[in-house]
Amino acid sequence: MKNNIFLLTILLLFIISINAQTSNSIWSSYVENSNNDTYIPNNSYAGYHRGEVPIPNVPVVVNIKDHGGKGDGSTDNTKAFENAIEAAYLAGGGAIYIPNGTYKVNGMIWLNRDNIVLRGQSRSGTKIKFGNAGSKVVSGLTQEGTNMWGWTGGLIWAHPRGQVMFHDNNGKPKVNVRANNTTRDWEYWRQKELLSNVTSSNKRGDNKIRVSNTSKLKPGQLVLITWENNQDQGLLKEIGQHSSFQNWGKFGEWLSSSTYPRWQWVTEIQEIKGNEVIIGDRLRVSIKPEYKVKIWNPDAYVQEIGIENMTVQLNSRYEAAYDGGWNGVAFNRAWNCWVKNVEVQNCSNAFLVSASKEVSLIDTKVKSSRYVHHPYTNRCMSSNVLYENFEIDVRDSESNSHGFHGINTEYLTSGNVWSKGKMNRGTFDSHRAMPFDIIRTEITLRNEKKTFPGGSKKAGPFSGRRMTHWNVNIQGSNRPDPGKHIYDKHLHTFSALVGMKGAALFNGGRDCNLMPCAEKNVVVADHNKTPSIKNLYNAIVEERKKDESYINLASPLSDVASPGNVKIRAYVNAATGVSVNSVNFLVNGSSIGSASGSSSYSKDWNARPGHYEIIAELSLSNGQKIRSASHQISIGDKRKIQEKNPSLVYTGSWSNYENNSSFDGGIARKTTNNGAAVSYTFKGTKIDLYSSAKTEHKGKFEVFLDGNSKGVYTIRGRGGFRHKAWSSGFLRPGTHTIKIVNKEHLIFDFFEVIHAESTDSGNQSPSVTLTSPSSGSTYESGADIVIKANASD
Repeated sequence: MKNNIFLLTILLLFIISINAQTSNSIWSSYVENSNNDTYIPNNSYAGYHRGEVPIPNVPVVVNIKDHGGKGDGSTDNTKAFENAIEAAYLAGGGAIYIPNGTYKVNGMIWLNRDNIVLRGQSRSGTKIKFGNAGSKVVSGLTQEGTNMWGWTGGLIWAHPRGQVMFHDNNGKPKVNVRANNTTRDWEYWRQKELLSNVTSSNKRGDNKIRVSNTSKLKPGQLVLITWENNQDQGLLKEIGQHSSFQNWGKFGEWLSSSTYPRWQWVTEIQEIKGNEVIIGDRLRVSIKPEYKVKIWNPDAYVQEIGIENMTVQLNSRYEAAYDGGWNGVAFNRAWNCWVKNVEVQNCSNAFLVSASKEVSLIDTKVKSSRYVHHPYTNRCMSSNVLYENFEIDVRDSESNSHGFHGINTEYLTSGNVWSKGKMNRGTFDSHRAMPFDIIRTEITLRNEKKTFPGGSKKAGPFSGRRMTHWNVNIQGSNRPDPGKHIYDKHLHTFSALVGMKGAALFNGGRDCNLMPCAEKNVVVADHNKTPSIKNLYNAIVEERKKDESYINLASPLSDVASPGNVKIRAYVNAATGVSVNSVNFLVNGSSIGSASGSSSYSKDWNARPGHYEIIAELSLSNGQKIRSASHQISIGDKRKIQEKNPSLVYTGSWSNYENNSSFDGGIARKTTNNGAAVSYTFKGTKIDLYSSAKTEHKGKFEVFLDGNSKGVYTIRGRGGFRHKAWSSGFLRPGTHTIKIVNKEHLIFDFFEVIHAESTDSGNQSPSVTLTSPSSGSTYESGADIVIKANASD
């Protein structure tokens, strides 16, 4: 009996201590253990380049008017934007300047090249006016009774070239949502080549892991790490954390081990020491043997894409629940990208992010006199996304019965931040599937009665652990329970609700299909007070700067540059008590000198044609040396290579060989005989293989690079051209040979050599050769390589 009384007393003291906490005590706990705190996640890594680098002022290389752009409000500028994007890409990347005016676009703007910035002259003066909803110009997102425009896709869409987006036989862009056999995984990160197994055990918050093999890993590399979602749901139970999740059986069929076998999380490799890999940010979940953690090379993604200083004008008329795709800016499989000073008007969905990492949306606004479905969406394992200085200003009637959601996060997203927001409509939305490690701070909103979270029961729990709300002001709500969804303990687990003003703590009915019906260790502090720390995100960033020294190589941004002056820049932080002795820049292992500065250190490098690895090294007063992740760069003119009739050799015999000249972009060649092969030798730093399979065709092929297999790849019928079937990635200098061996049907269209290797000794433009193994002929470089093969036995 005495033991029972003792245990009960301890339990009561524990409960009282939780409820008696203040913002200062909660913050002090975080400071003591910032990488693995109970209630506050370390989201200091949110934003462009982990928040360590300011958004760059990328030089202008193209004016939209030089490519036929007209801001007269009536001329269709679809082709002008397409041509300007390609011209900026061939210039080595840079900004496309859009002077004030109204630029009508009847199609879409597809940002499918790295290092491209759309920069308007001013937000109020530069207007991009779209003439058609997304469903009118892009097919494939409305099928089988599901309208996917309600949560994905945009009329300005940053998405990797040749991945998912194709063209049908009428030349219309098409999304193949069956890319990985389900309608849910086509927009996720994709596993390509297995690089290594993880052999260590780690707690969340660690940044050092051991691996079985480092031969395919290098600093600066973006890698995809996966955790097995086993039948016992152990991974999901850890993300829920509270004991009530352990025997809860409502994780949803979309998160089962068969429909969702792995959790995906991407990160940058910072450094490699023996078999130890140091990553750029911190693990969000632990690593255990039963999770079978693996490191992969992710399939295609885009990076260093920016959208700045403009208003995007749409024309959503609320004709249907999701209104056919009047969507603004979308990022899918994007890394280190940004939106700055952009307003989206009269949309169904304004800013959409899926399967993306370290994206910043700064000074954005959603303005509409009509219904808006999702002003902001964040889904599909997006992580470290920062929404700062955002505004929702929607003035439509509150009588509509369809969902108006506000700021959404879902599907195992983590590490994301919403900071300094104003919302006259919308709520704090989770579309379920356990988003976790989320911070919403310094936000004012109405939380009016027609706004609510969404999501199917098939997607399981409303949220995972550490969904923290800090300094939130609810003003002028017209609902009887203004704290619902926002100041609501039942929807959270191991979280903090701090400085919540203008509403009482919501104690309404519990929905045990959303979350386990239990008090799940949620602390409430500073009710109806402004906490001494007004902005939690700013505070954790400053705390990290006190604790951690780091260096981030911020430029050059692109992986190709013209010969001559190249500016190398690094951003540095020295922890409290230490100072910077020097910042040294290494090119191919040799120092080109040190730089001076405060937080930013830069040096001009007179670069000659060739291939280089750049590293910045920070030396501190305590003797510590820290190296940045490395950056690979080619010095030479960026060009695509064109040849009207290079010859290729098919080796082996084949049956049912055929030409097909109906594809835009080249002549497709097909052979059905297993074992037939194409060999091609090239000079360059990267080569991409595109296919043109018909909708009724599919095929498999194996790629060999310099005699080594790179894996077996599948082509499914796309009904169009420009499907990127394989990419070599960045290659070492020299001559390389690819061999493509037929496994089922071999269907290909053209090769595209992206970066030219220079053989010049001076600062002149490099020459490029393409050499066919059949004849040894040499072909000169041009604008676009289209392989029109001459087959021979």
